[in-house]
Amino acid sequence: PDTDLAAAPSAVAASTASGAAPLCCPATALCGPAPLPAPLPAALVTDAAPADTTYVAGSLKLDGATLTDAADADAGRFGTSGISVDLGTVSGGSSRTVTFQVTID
Repeated sequence: PDTDLAAAPSAVAASTASGAAPLCCPATALCGPAPLPAPLPAALVTDAAPADTTYVAGSLKLDGATLTDAADADAGRFGTSGISVDLGTVSGGSSRTVTFQVTID
């Protein structure tokens, strides 16, 4: 079986009654056989903000923990091509959650 992971980004827009710019909440699903037959080394999630949106600085999280946007010691970063989060080795049967926010332009 194929053990490659594929990113499937999606976005859901939420409107606000106050007239402020609504947030769009992208979600990335990692797809592969469950459980993986062996650990997946050097797993990396990348995702670009959807068209006509702007990334919200400081909103990148891994498993609920805030990551910095800079290329530094933590697992996350934001750059011109979007977000990138280094998951390290992902063992079979485990799950990781990467989230970030954007505003609709």
